Formats: sequence, structure tokens, C-alpha cells
Amino acid sequence: MLHAKDLEIVRIKQLMRSPAVTATSRVPVWQVASIMDEFGCSFLPIVKDGVAIGVVTARDLITRLAQKKRPGLAIPVDQIMTTPVVQVAEDADAEDVLVLMREKRIHRVVVTNPLGQITGVASLADFAGHVPDDCLRLHLQRHAERCMKSASYLDAVPPKPAVHRLD
Repeated sequence: MLHAKDLEIVRIKQLMRSPAVTATSRVPVWQVASIMDEFGCSFLPIVKDGVAIGVVTARDLITRLAQKKRPGLAIPVDQIMTTPVVQVAEDADAEDVLVLMREKRIHRVVVTNPLGQITGVASLADFAGHVPDDCLRLHLQRHAERCMKSASYLDAVPPKPAVHRLD
């Protein structure tokens, strides 16, 4: 039987989606929504000279536009993008990326080359089918052990808010 300790290290560049669909910071929000619809994505890195300077999610479009007092579809996307960008090197260990995503409570990361230019995007879904169950189990066990040993980690992570339903 193959165990996680016997496996080669999986690099994030083996799992990521490439090339990444991106937009520049001055693109209007309506066009970002159109790009997301066209490519079937809900996460869009915002770039300048090939380097990610922010990201926009479908959730950002909904929540941040609702907060604007003026019509928001014509404003540049840099007014609603999330910064700083959580990014990893393309040669990063996929297990380490999973830990980072858990700690940051995010579902996607921007993947960069040694020059800091975006080469792809990795999402939790990209791990499915590529990482054996025993690897995931080992990862979760190690992560849980680290969490239990670190009281400061437990203090730093706020509890998730209760889900409120509008009926």
C-alpha cells in the first residue's frame, strides 16, 4: 500500500490552472463581470505589468458594489479589488499551499514565477483527484496537531459567524 510519506512532493505548478484569466486595474467592473461570465470563473487576478496587484471575486462584486452609494458598474475594478494578493511560488509544495489556504481562509491563490509574474491560479478544487486521500489525511492531522500546540493560533482565529437566513 502506498503511503503519503512514500510519495514525491507535489508542486503547485502541477495542479494550478494556467494561463490565468486576468484584467488590469482600470477595467470597469461591468467588464470584469463579463470576463468572469465568459470564462466561467469567480476569481480574477488584477495585474499590472504581469504582476498581480489585487484580486476580485464574484463575492467582491456583490458585496462591495452594494456598499457603493453611486452606480458602480462603470467604476474601475481597482476600487473594489482585494489587496494584498495571497500568492505562492510555482515550485511551492502543494501541501504547504493547502496549509496557507486554510490559515488565510481562502479558496484560491495566485501562482507566480521567480520574477513575481502570474503564471496561474490554484484553487481547492484543483487538489481534488490529484492528492491521494492519505496525503490529505496526513495534512489535516499535521495541521490539527500544530493548531492544538499553538494557543496563539487558536486565539487569533475568530469563530465563524452564525449563518443568518432570510426567508
